[in-house]
Amino acid sequence: MKKLFLILIVLLITISLKSQNSYQTVYSNRTAYFRGEYNLVETIKIDSCKFNNDSILFPSRTLQLIGDECYDPFGGSWAGKKIIIHDHWNYFFNDDHDTIKIKTNATLNENWNLFQNPDITIIATVTSWDTLTVLGVLDSVKIITLHVYDHTMKPQPHELEGTTIAISKHFGLTKTLNFTHFPTVKFRPAYYVTKNLDLIGITNPELGQQHIKWFDVFDFQEGDEFHYVNSSNSLMSGGSAHEKKYIIRIIKRENFADSIRYTEQIETLLKYRQNTSSDYITTYDNQQVTNVVYKNAEFDHEPGVPVFRNDSSMLVVYPSFSVNSSPEIYFKKNDCWHKSNVLDDACNYTSYEKGRGLIASGSGCWEWQSYNNTQQVYYKKNSSTWGTPLLLTNINELLDLPEIKVYPNPTADRIYVYMNDFSRSYSFELLDAKGETIKKTELKTKSNIISLEELNSGLYFYRLMKDNKQIKSGKIIKI
Repeated sequence: MKKLFLILIVLLITISLKSQNSYQTVYSNRTAYFRGEYNLVETIKIDSCKFNNDSILFPSRTLQLIGDECYDPFGGSWAGKKIIIHDHWNYFFNDDHDTIKIKTNATLNENWNLFQNPDITIIATVTSWDTLTVLGVLDSVKIITLHVYDHTMKPQPHELEGTTIAISKHFGLTKTLNFTHFPTVKFRPAYYVTKNLDLIGITNPELGQQHIKWFDVFDFQEGDEFHYVNSSNSLMSGGSAHEKKYIIRIIKRENFADSIRYTEQIETLLKYRQNTSSDYITTYDNQQVTNVVYKNAEFDHEPGVPVFRNDSSMLVVYPSFSVNSSPEIYFKKNDCWHKSNVLDDACNYTSYEKGRGLIASGSGCWEWQSYNNTQQVYYKKNSSTWGTPLLLTNINELLDLPEIKVYPNPTADRIYVYMNDFSRSYSFELLDAKGETIKKTELKTKSNIISLEELNSGLYFYRLMKDNKQIKSGKIIKI
């Protein structure tokens, strides 16, 4: 009874605060995810608060640029190191401690000085106040437009001229700017710095995109089934090649405090070639194994939050949700954290999905030299199914397949699909990063051209089908 009474008190206080500050930029009771340029995701949650005459919110720290190619893992967030709330004003602070002022109760066409220094003045005006859809929910949203002037109040050309900020009544900022580097980035970054951000998810209530943890990814139940195709080829560099199809069936699940143990039935059909002078050998296997999934603290961290490794001389940061991105690595030198000089290989990728485990991984851009990729082509969870199931009962099904090349990769506008032996119709399917088919083409000759001009730049997957069976899969990078 006492607990229920406390909950009611908290709800009444929350309702009271919302009525006093009908529009608020940042909330302390939730984590919010924003997507910026280059597909980067920024996390903001309030670590602590102070309440005097003003409310002061302290956002959790993320990796921030503080000098030329120099980063600080304790440098605040895109919202700065603190946010002051006083009456209907929200105050943010940039890396020079200058103030950015947002008037949350401003009415339509009302304007105010959002930012001012000796060189420029930025005036904010509420140019729209309407009901819009935010994270799938209808809400009242104010659109604030910025105009930039010089010290004589003459309009000045500037990257912020005409940009907008949006505030939702119940969800806070839905479109914002990087206030730490406001009004412009004054350092040379070793990597992209997000300037514009859009709200893509919140945790309380759970709306939009959510951060998925390691145990969520591997949340399998008895009876679940996953089908994979794995291809590897390093013949041109003196290595071997194989095409492997395998099915994982979950037989039993056991939960422990720090792990999940699965008993799995794994059925495999392997076509293997030792080198360019040897023939392919096909083998079949079906065995029961035990697979233990342990906690992965690094994977569970939110996007943008630094994770220290080793003796704290190295840290990693996921630039997006860890289910579909690889961590960036930083090293400390001369009191600065620098992005690793090792170039990221855009052709290395690993993607996961909640409850589906690994859905795609690979390495190597140039498929005629060396590559390795794995793709989930089918799954069954309870009554839900997706994709085309593999049939591995016929050990000869991988024999007599033509040699297939898909190139160039990366590509700007088209790809070529070549088969050295063509005896019947094949189909080529292109899938997006979520596994949805976005393009399907019937192949009727040995050499085929497939246009990608209408697609945005990014990572895509492909599969070649024959008689409704997948015979090859891989990835395509559109530049």
